[in-house]
Amino acid sequence: MQAINVQMQRLTVNASTWPGQTAFINLMTRGAYAEMDTITFDGAPHDEIQGVMSWIEQQQSQKSTLLFYDSHTRETIFRVPSSMPQQVTVGRFSQYIRGFSSNTGIDPFIRGCGSTTVKSKDDRFHAEPDASWQPVSRIRRKDPCPTIMVVVGETQSHSSLRRVMQGWFKMSEGQVRIVIIIDIRRQESGKHEFVFEKWRYGEDGEPLCDTEISVTLRPDFDSPNLPRHDDFIITTKPQSRPLPMVLEFGLVYDRVPGPREEDILIPALTFQDIASYVWVCLL
Repeated sequence: MQAINVQMQRLTVNASTWPGQTAFINLMTRGAYAEMDTITFDGAPHDEIQGVMSWIEQQQSQKSTLLFYDSHTRETIFRVPSSMPQQVTVGRFSQYIRGFSSNTGIDPFIRGCGSTTVKSKDDRFHAEPDASWQPVSRIRRKDPCPTIMVVVGETQSHSSLRRVMQGWFKMSEGQVRIVIIIDIRRQESGKHEFVFEKWRYGEDGEPLCDTEISVTLRPDFDSPNLPRHDDFIITTKPQSRPLPMVLEFGLVYDRVPGPREEDILIPALTFQDIASYVWVCLL
């Protein structure tokens, strides 16, 4: 297997290095940040951040993703246009959730919201997940907050992904019940790793990770063909729940389950399937 050169590409802009709204947009338009995975602003002027956000929302192609924005602290985390591995990961994960909901007959009670922008009630926080789901009961109450949000990172640091997760829980004041982090870790050896974390809103108001797994290629895999799902092995991290990953009904649907209604169970095969599909994009 051919080794590839992998570099973490992140940019942090603070108040002293902020080039100004117009200059920053020009740099993005010219592709100056094309090799960056995430751009974090720390203390940039509030009105200019708003201007950049408005410009991004107007873009019809290759738009950046506003993962998290706090108008009080001015902390802003952008992701430059999503990569194919990210898109494939989101697509496969979303497809499984749709299939489970449809097969169990609970599909009418939840709606996939995709990457729809979520705002806090006081408009302080803005967030754009890679995928999200909202129970129909909240739609009827005109509550825009989803119960599940998903973020997928490729070269983005794991600490940055967790910061986004923490921001989402804080933004929603507990209305977001579950955040799924999917971390695609490219390795120079060519044997990449996929890390899946399920975080939920704890009783003490602090995020709690109850499921963390790693998916890697078998050490003895040595074939000219692309790996299949059964060529991947899964390792559950210490102090983590065993598989399947459980998305509790009450947290997802925001109500007590009725007869024959059950939790969403994500088995090992699903994670192996995602890894095998995304692997093609990493070659």
